[in-house]
Amino acid sequence: MKPPSNFFTTFKKMVYDAFGKNPGGMLIATSAISWLLSSAAHIGAVLFNDKIQPEQKAFLVPQEAADALVNIASFIVVTASLKNMTGMMVQFGKLTTPKIKKFITDKGLTKSVGSKLDLINTAKHGDIANHVSDFKRDAEVVATIIGSIISCSIITPILRNKYASKRQKTHIARMDAYHQNRLQPAKGLTMNDYITNSQAKYSGNLKI
Repeated sequence: MKPPSNFFTTFKKMVYDAFGKNPGGMLIATSAISWLLSSAAHIGAVLFNDKIQPEQKAFLVPQEAADALVNIASFIVVTASLKNMTGMMVQFGKLTTPKIKKFITDKGLTKSVGSKLDLINTAKHGDIANHVSDFKRDAEVVATIIGSIISCSIITPILRNKYASKRQKTHIARMDAYHQNRLQPAKGLTMNDYITNSQAKYSGNLKI
């Protein structure tokens, strides 16, 4: 059996291979995992809370699960889209540094800036290649952070509140229907029942 240190070394290598050149992707992955674990904790707290009625749990658990889905999906879509868009802007020469701009000018690539320019493959060698790669990586990290702020502070709360409002209305309607079904209407008396009850009540007091 391998010692724990070897497992940790292997894990570090896996993380580096996956995200060493893509720290923006690591931020997205770790944040999404944090959302997932937090939501799982909330759902567990609801499930194992004896003070919460079963009919309330039937509403709260799907509510928490749906919130988690909205939060994670919104976060990934917004941050990943902004990160990828920023990386493409660097690759196409739309987002540059003075050093990159000088390289584009010196190589006569000014007219190719845009979708026709693949700066990553054009600057393959030398110091400029490392500079382009580092700039792309840093720009993607900044874009990921900005995307996470936009998602967590603006987009996700709006989507969650809209869904929660709609879900609450549905829940209230279901609870009303549930309680209505449990209410048993009072049984009415027929004329025969009334006569029978009257005879039973007063027959003892009649004297012949």
